[in-house]
Amino acid sequence: MSGPAPEPESSGAPQADSPTKPSAEVVPSTPNTLPPEVLAQIKAEFYEGLIPHPDILRGYEDLVPGAAKKILDTFDDQSHHRMAIERKVVDSDVNRSWAGLGAGTVVCLAVLAVAAVAFLVGQPLAGTFLGTLDLVGLAGAFINAGRERRAEREQKANVMTPPPSRRERKGDVNAELRRRG
Repeated sequence: MSGPAPEPESSGAPQADSPTKPSAEVVPSTPNTLPPEVLAQIKAEFYEGLIPHPDILRGYEDLVPGAAKKILDTFDDQSHHRMAIERKVVDSDVNRSWAGLGAGTVVCLAVLAVAAVAFLVGQPLAGTFLGTLDLVGLAGAFINAGRERRAEREQKANVMTPPPSRRERKGDVNAELRRRG
């Protein structure tokens, strides 16, 4: 009479005492593969990526032959387009930087020339003021540009940091189930 105890019916919901993961598929346990206290084995699969999961692509391909290739080609075209735009933006920024450097050099040299002329015509106070103003403005421009570049690098680093994965966002599923139970 000491045969195997009948297994209680499982509603498919995870038990609070057993370590489980969320799943879309519940596989009934068999006495040979799992300990008796485990009622069900739960399988979970997460996928995060820029293109659809291969199983999803296969599903599209089954529905519409050639759809998977079209999806991948569209993704490839979009990535090339995005890279071309980024290249144009970088080239434009470099050109603008060189133009700003040239314009700043011209303005700086012009103000220094006016300061030198002021000294030559007997206005040392005006020449000193203009020369000092020119050099302080030049130093300030370099300091400000350094701060802006640092802030831009930090912003790009924040943008490029990947978002937390689904698992990180949800935390420890087992701990959550134990807390609820």
